[in-house]
Amino acid sequence: MNNPQTDNSADTISPRNLLRLPDDIMQLDRMGSSFQHRLSFIRQLLRHAKQGNWRFSKPLADWDDDGYGTAVYQADINGDIYSVVIFTQPIPDDARSDRVIAEQWDACFCLYDGVPDEAALNRLRDNVPKQEKGRCTPNEMVLARANKSMRLFEHAVENLAKGMQPDTEMIQQIGYLMRTTAVYGSGKFGCANREKYCKRAPFHIPFQAEMLSVYLFRQFTIDWLNHIAAQRAKQQNTQPAMLDEKIAQYLGIGNATGLGMAPFMVNHPVLIHHWVLAREQALGTAFLVDAIGKDKQQTFRALYHRAHHYLLGWQVDDEMQSQRILILNDELAKFKDNLPLDEPYPYHAIYQASQQYSLEMQELMVSLLIEAQGEAIDELGDMMSADEAFTLNPAMTIAELQTLLETHYGWALQID
Repeated sequence: MNNPQTDNSADTISPRNLLRLPDDIMQLDRMGSSFQHRLSFIRQLLRHAKQGNWRFSKPLADWDDDGYGTAVYQADINGDIYSVVIFTQPIPDDARSDRVIAEQWDACFCLYDGVPDEAALNRLRDNVPKQEKGRCTPNEMVLARANKSMRLFEHAVENLAKGMQPDTEMIQQIGYLMRTTAVYGSGKFGCANREKYCKRAPFHIPFQAEMLSVYLFRQFTIDWLNHIAAQRAKQQNTQPAMLDEKIAQYLGIGNATGLGMAPFMVNHPVLIHHWVLAREQALGTAFLVDAIGKDKQQTFRALYHRAHHYLLGWQVDDEMQSQRILILNDELAKFKDNLPLDEPYPYHAIYQASQQYSLEMQELMVSLLIEAQGEAIDELGDMMSADEAFTLNPAMTIAELQTLLETHYGWALQID
């Protein structure tokens, strides 16, 4: 990596020339230490929703007293309507499994391209709850299912039905009312192939259809909780409460499976390249900043404090990761008073200074440095898609192929 403090020619000072070396960043331990950042897919979705003034609605919530039935949530994106159709059903506790071999779920849903009529709703009702065993059509862009967090969901229902809020410590420990056990897209099980909609805004960026589905499903989990609590309050003759907006804002959606991640990494090297390159160019843009005033220094300190505050409440069951979190919080506390914000090229100096700490600390600084660039790097999100229909010349020699592999995939060849 070039040093912006010494390499000052106009030809060499650019975000691309300041990229970290692939041999360093494409290591599993460093990749596994990465944090979400401004170019992460859900962040891009929310920015586009705000900038495009998207409109969200709930035209249907046909639930019985126990919350079983059908709901439709819609997004109006510049006149194009996309509907998340959700079916909830009772299942025995011993059938509630997050394993991929499960056959029953608390909720199953899909992202429908347009507004489903009654015939379409009936077809979806017959097929979506069956998931892989059902039949999807190109009208369905995403197919998914989810289960309750039984401990938190039931606790929240009971408290709200009695007019009380759920325990905030439990909220912090779990963080979600429901967790997905699969979010399928891009042609799985008969759903629309990505080629059908990838030219539409904002779906030219990967995973925006999936993120839209989960974003609207998240709102469903909050509405569903309030509905069930209100019905239980009627049965108990009590005065219910609605979930506090600040608690609702804190809640996310859990994810109980990452089964497809490993083959995805192997099968989509060009796409992964574009994702990493966008992040690294955003980081290189930060390295180019030669000085920052007091206002931007204060902004960075505020981002740093917010990240530290969030991580102090980060709790996981895994013993190894818990230890890493303790180390990271300790490092954040040590580094906060020594941020080299007054030095030349301060963001590069921050990154260099972070190298004495753990990989997670280093990668957290990457996310914070990218965040500090604000709108200046948002356009890099447009480069995170890729045409993966590339070809190799079958007439090339083995020596030529070997040279290509060693040049572009040397990092992979080092793995035993």
